Amino acid sequence: MNSSAPLWQRTSRVTREIWLAAEMSAPRYARAFVPGVLVDWGLERLREDAELVASELVTNALRVACVAGPAPCAAASVRREMIRVRLVLLEGSLIIEVWDPAVARPAPARVMDPSAENGRGMLIVEALSAQWNSYDPAEGGKWVWAELR
Repeated sequence: MNSSAPLWQRTSRVTREIWLAAEMSAPRYARAFVPGVLVDWGLERLREDAELVASELVTNALRVACVAGPAPCAAASVRREMIRVRLVLLEGSLIIEVWDPAVARPAPARVMDPSAENGRGMLIVEALSAQWNSYDPAEGGKWVWAELR
C-alpha cells in the first residue's frame, strides 16, 4: 500500500462527494449515490460494478469506523463517526474513494472459508476494479480507492 496521494489528488479533476454517518444504512446510501452521478457523467455502463464497489468499500469503512469510534455503531450516540464517499471522473476511468477515520489498511483475504458470511469485500473490489489502493491524507484517517474503466 502506498501512503502518498494518487495523481488525481494533485491535479484538477471532476468530483462528487457525500458524507455518511457511520451507521448500518451507509452502504445503502452509497449505492444510491452512485447512479445519478454516473448518468451525469455518461458512465451508466459502470453502474452495477460501481454500486457494488462503493458498497463494499463503505462496508469496510463502516467496520473500522465503528471500532475506532467513540461508541459502537449500533449504540445511540450524539456524535457519530463519518465516512466520506467521493467519485472522481478521469479520462476513461471512474475512481471511487472512501474515507474513514481509521489508519488500518484493507487487504483481500487470500484464503476464504466457503461458509464464511463476510470477508469477501476486498476480493470483490479487486475483481471488479482495474486497480485499488489506499493513501493517508493530511487530515488523518485513510482513503481507500478503486479504479473502474
